[in-house]
Amino acid sequence: MEPTSSAVSVGAGSLAGMELNRTLLAADGELDDTSTVTWVQGAQWYCDVRRPADFVAPTAGCLADLDRADLHALARQQGFAGRLVDGHVAGTRGSHVVWSHEVDLHPDTPADAGVLELAGPDIVHERGVHADYLEHWRIVGRGEAREWQLVDPHTGARGVLVVVGNRFGWARGRADGFRGALTDAIDAAVSDDDARALFDCEVCIGTVRGPAGAAWTVTMSTLPFREGAQLGPLLGESTVTVTDFDPNGQEVRRNWAVCDSQSTRSTP
Repeated sequence: MEPTSSAVSVGAGSLAGMELNRTLLAADGELDDTSTVTWVQGAQWYCDVRRPADFVAPTAGCLADLDRADLHALARQQGFAGRLVDGHVAGTRGSHVVWSHEVDLHPDTPADAGVLELAGPDIVHERGVHADYLEHWRIVGRGEAREWQLVDPHTGARGVLVVVGNRFGWARGRADGFRGALTDAIDAAVSDDDARALFDCEVCIGTVRGPAGAAWTVTMSTLPFREGAQLGPLLGESTVTVTDFDPNGQEVRRNWAVCDSQSTRSTP
């Protein structure tokens, strides 16, 4: 895709402390202006959840109640989280940025890199580097950014927590390190439990409300039965504890070790 006239190229740091909604995707000769896509960007770490307009959430109330048709429905979503850096930091050449995918519902996603252009006070255009696409983003929120890079000390699963103003992104990776094609793996799974285990991960977006940010409500999740639930984080210097559900829908508290954390104010 050609650069947008009068747009100004910007680096990864220019988006720190922002929430963005995608308004347009142009790729493969097709346009998508109906999908719901939200990107919460911290100082470096981010969460991104994407859902097609015709997505119908399964009615199951927990992971254990999903059948394979439900799992294929969930696989129509995208959700990933990681670190956004300038290309030279990631070891590549060119004036582009690179998104690492530390957590990804679809772990076979190809390398993710793009050129970012500020096309207006609240408009960002993204042009693909490894794929020919154009995305239009609208900045819908700015605020102080806080972020935590996390690891489960027992399983090694990766976690990312990003807060921008009163919005948050949360990502919990798989414990088994699965790296294949998700839809193929659903069909190839020996048992339904093995198929469900592929979805024992989450990327979600939510809102922080109440006195001293007491309520952290999930509003959009790759596990739709989690929507409306409370994340309830306890934020320590070396550990972060959050509320989650086990596969049978029972509430559990998960403890995560902090690998890195920081905060920053957004660019005006």
